[in-house]
Amino acid sequence: MVVVLAAVGAAGLLAPSAAAQAEFQVEIDARGLAARLFSVYPMTGFLDSAVVQTVTLPSGVDHRIWTYSPAADFMFRVDGAGNIDYPAEFEHFLDGDGTNRLTLVGLPVTVDARYLPGLGVLPVQAGNTRDDFISHETVRLLPSTVYYWQQGSGRTVNFRAALRRDGTWWYDARFDGYMAGRGTGTLTFYGYPLIVDARAAGGTGVLVHPVAGLAFDTSGVQTVVLLPADPYHLQVRAGVVAEPDFRLDDNGVFSFDAGAPFALDTFDGLTRLTVTGPI
Repeated sequence: MVVVLAAVGAAGLLAPSAAAQAEFQVEIDARGLAARLFSVYPMTGFLDSAVVQTVTLPSGVDHRIWTYSPAADFMFRVDGAGNIDYPAEFEHFLDGDGTNRLTLVGLPVTVDARYLPGLGVLPVQAGNTRDDFISHETVRLLPSTVYYWQQGSGRTVNFRAALRRDGTWWYDARFDGYMAGRGTGTLTFYGYPLIVDARAAGGTGVLVHPVAGLAFDTSGVQTVVLLPADPYHLQVRAGVVAEPDFRLDDNGVFSFDAGAPFALDTFDGLTRLTVTGPI
């Protein structure tokens, strides 16, 4: 099939046309993606990925898929006949060129968080829940200039990675101390180990927040593996997260504010954070 369209630029994105044409209904199938929701910016709100969606899009303009900020690293168009159009170089993660259904196939990538405690890591995407944490799994994601990650609810870790269009991960070398997989399709989270001794905290045990899937340790001592983030908190009694916090930087250095009832040392080669008084 020959389709006459605007030229493809050096970056692989379709060049803007002079003006948008008519609107057409097209289908978008995102059922194979790890993301629960997606949107077609700027034409739709977030849509359920579990079912094929019918959307109305103008022809002759670039459209971009969002599963979270920033958008996926590609664009597509609807042509004057109401069919999907995108460059041939996107065929390995899209399907449906020349038809009225765009299938978001995604790139198969492996996320390995088996060194981490609890549930592992969560790629931050719209609508994701606790059920979407990954310990070790191959999932399909869209290429994007950055993916954010969580080790627990409500806080992203320092690490960011781009998923390139060839299906390989790329990230800054400063993350090499606790990450592996740059230039490959497998992203491995190693983290940094920490022993927390909260026996002097005046509570009934200890739990490091926020790490999804950890259990409250009634011994008062908990060994965890953490990804760099700011801040972490401790829970030493049921239902109450203590106010003093500590931080972990990309070089594996733990720290806390002056006056916090914490002390740092090493035990058997591991960093140990000791709570020195009630919290």
